[in-house]
Amino acid sequence: MKANKYLVMILNPAFMRYVHYMWLEKKGYYPSTGFLALVLSLHICDEVSVFGYGADSDGNWSHYWQQLANKKIKTGSHPGKTEYSIIQELDEQHKVKFYKGF
Repeated sequence: MKANKYLVMILNPAFMRYVHYMWLEKKGYYPSTGFLALVLSLHICDEVSVFGYGADSDGNWSHYWQQLANKKIKTGSHPGKTEYSIIQELDEQHKVKFYKGF
């Protein structure tokens, strides 16, 4: 795959571990990419808004581009409920603006 190295950012695995240990207190197997992006944004941006984060009415988490085939997956390997509650807390503390879905 060809890419412009000046337009690509790769997260150091140490940052992923930091998020898993310090933010999520080792819950789940590893953080979701959405939560990693949120924490990274908090570190590098002046303002952070969160859109479309959370589970559907059945409690399943999916990617916005994909329809889940297995409706029993819930949050998979990610601690979705923990991530969601942290985002709610950050919103209450006015550190992010959380726009909840349906």
